[in-house]
Amino acid sequence: MKLYEFEGKRLLARHGIQVPTGIVVKAGDDHTPEHDIAVVKAQVLCGGRGKAGGIKVANSKKQIKEHITALQDIAIKGEKPSCILVEEKLEIKKEYYLSIAYDTRHRTPVVIASAQGGVDIGDKEVLIEPIDLAEEFTKEKATDILRKADFDDAEKISTILLHLYHCFTTNDCRVAEINPLIKTRDGRLIAADAKIVVDDDAQNRHPEFDFPPRSASGRKLTPYELAAKQIDANDHRGTAGGSFYDLDGDIAILASGGGASLTCVDALMGYGGKPANYVEYSGNPPREKVKQLAKVTLSKPNIKGCWVVGGTANFTDIYETLGGFMDALDELKEKPTYPIVIRRAGPRDAEAFEMIKKRAAMRGYDITLFSNDVPMTVTAKTVLEKAR
Repeated sequence: MKLYEFEGKRLLARHGIQVPTGIVVKAGDDHTPEHDIAVVKAQVLCGGRGKAGGIKVANSKKQIKEHITALQDIAIKGEKPSCILVEEKLEIKKEYYLSIAYDTRHRTPVVIASAQGGVDIGDKEVLIEPIDLAEEFTKEKATDILRKADFDDAEKISTILLHLYHCFTTNDCRVAEINPLIKTRDGRLIAADAKIVVDDDAQNRHPEFDFPPRSASGRKLTPYELAAKQIDANDHRGTAGGSFYDLDGDIAILASGGGASLTCVDALMGYGGKPANYVEYSGNPPREKVKQLAKVTLSKPNIKGCWVVGGTANFTDIYETLGGFMDALDELKEKPTYPIVIRRAGPRDAEAFEMIKKRAAMRGYDITLFSNDVPMTVTAKTVLEKAR
């Protein structure tokens, strides 16, 4: 989960890293500015906020209010700000970059440091230093890393790096970044921005986290997305719902396999169809989880067709998973009258297809079955033709 800047700064502050004084303003708040000069920041999860006009400097209380109003109405890369952060304006003497992140090449966390922080950090010289998890990460090690990165005040800033490491490990972060870390004219070291990503799978270890659920783009989750995510919350047998995205189309989709799922959605849209959702289930989820996922997917209004699609499974029990789908059809409040196209193959698929044919005949479901002798993408055209 990506955290907003103000959320990330709260984590940093808990670990002894100084952040600017400020206040979070939400839509409808009657905010009276504390400062005459302030930095007004839109709170979004996407990058490039500054260049997109999401950060403004105000030189009066009136201008602060004007900037708050203006930023509440903008969209940055399609993302509306969740709220606005109003902070003290810092007198900058020097900017640095500090980050700790997991690196798949080294298979360990790494320190990423640059004596030149701020915008366009990718164009600046950075040091990447692996952290040996078998040894304690000490102030001395932090100082050595910063000296290698040519920090001019390595020993003092090493305390910040040490605090950042503790924040990273204590909160099960995947990324903990300060950019820029500012040295002010009066000698303070302050985290002027924070980009924190916490591991979704570790949140059960952190009851103190009060971060509202959000999509990767920052928007609030819809009721269908929230319901789908709960399916995997306390049951790790396969996945069914963790990657559910609510869309505005009318063809419900239950897909299997990440790459195949995306290819199938592309095919559906290529034929002129509009998906009602994107979701993938995999890893041999139990029958009950597939049933719950299907009920969430098919509970949306105005569905014109349903497409259950996937490649040839290696170890997913096709009979049990498709059995869960059929159980969901039987439990829907309204019997589905729209066409259902199923393209699936794998263990016990012949047994599954016989079961589906019998239950469809008994219940009056319009179901068309395809095995792996028909390409997945071709069945996208079938479901659209039948829906139309």
